[in-house]
Amino acid sequence: MDNRIGQIIKHYRLQANMTQAELADGLISVSYLSKIENGNQIPPRDIVELLSQRLDIPVELMNQSKDEHDKLFENWIDYLLREDVDSATNMYENSIKQILEITNSTIDIPIELHKFRYFLLLHDLDQAMQQYQHLNMQSKKFNEMELYYWYKYSGIFWDLQEYHSRALQLFLKAEKHMDKFVLHEQKEHTDLYYRLAKAAFASKDLHKIFHYNKKALELFRSRYLLEECSESHLLFSNYFRQIHDYTQAWKCTEIAEDIASKINCPTLLAKCNESYGSIEIDQQHFQAGIDYLLKSYELCIHSNMEQKIGLILKLIKVYYIQNSSDEVTKWLEQVIISAQEFYGNKINKQTLDIKMLEHRINETNPYALESFIKKDIIPYFEERSLHFELQLYLRQLADAYYYHQQFQLAAYYYQMSLKTHNYLPI
Repeated sequence: MDNRIGQIIKHYRLQANMTQAELADGLISVSYLSKIENGNQIPPRDIVELLSQRLDIPVELMNQSKDEHDKLFENWIDYLLREDVDSATNMYENSIKQILEITNSTIDIPIELHKFRYFLLLHDLDQAMQQYQHLNMQSKKFNEMELYYWYKYSGIFWDLQEYHSRALQLFLKAEKHMDKFVLHEQKEHTDLYYRLAKAAFASKDLHKIFHYNKKALELFRSRYLLEECSESHLLFSNYFRQIHDYTQAWKCTEIAEDIASKINCPTLLAKCNESYGSIEIDQQHFQAGIDYLLKSYELCIHSNMEQKIGLILKLIKVYYIQNSSDEVTKWLEQVIISAQEFYGNKINKQTLDIKMLEHRINETNPYALESFIKKDIIPYFEERSLHFELQLYLRQLADAYYYHQQFQLAAYYYQMSLKTHNYLPI
């Protein structure tokens, strides 16, 4: 037993709306109880049992040692790192939350940091924001290990909100503190390198994509993490697409598909077919691309809704290029319904993309499109430094003005878009 006993007793006494005098009555003196609750006195087992019975405290809670608590938190952190939502939630609701409530008077920075990660894992950005603000006020006092988690989890926080450049910089800061602790060291290295690679891809930083994805893949292989290896090869495929090396992109997708087939993972197989489709479309092999995307969609029953919406958006854009109006209309109706069910009123790249497609496909007045871009697109993408994507949207606005023979405005927005040659980002 240790001085945590006092914290537990105090917590349950306050929960029962009892005064110290009421709890101590007939058992011990009030001054002795006060010393127990303040951690200045460790009571003998018989006193602990009497107080526990009066407060109806679970026996197993009082008998847990500090080492058992530490092991519990370590297992919870491992679930967070593996993004095992069900196990992390179950442990949090059944034990971690209770312990945190009991020890609320003692600020434990590492646990507060992992609580931040827990809210991020649940995509509860409101709770995550509160935790971020709470931790930010104390961040100047963090030690090396705490700074690592602070930078990493803050990076995840901003990445979820599509501030990819900011996330990349925070992950890079985390890397500088990565070797200062031991807990889950290899897993942390692997996870951070892959996050760095994905944030670099979203930020269009080609050098960092290759550098960090290579590091991540080496560690995935050393730990026989086949699903993660497949994901890493798909990221390499996207990298080679960015530099227009379609032969290498295809080879990377083939490796990813081979792994996905061996482990029988439909979600990964869907991503592989989507990758093949994107490579074909990049080379203007539109029908072949559509065939792969449709095959991917058949497998998408096993995927999350975000992946499905992204896939449908790709299909719409290819059909739009091919002037297949019936297919465009059919898929647009479906993606609008899916996005509303999944995102509600949330604004992100996918929901803005859908609204942009509605304007283009329905050939609304270009002034209405311009108003939408100025009001919604430009603020969202400029705030997040998503300059590449913004250029693509401006190009589409220029195309709309050109189509309506508003050549002066078309020229203005072509210039603004820096003459980006991609019409519809696939």
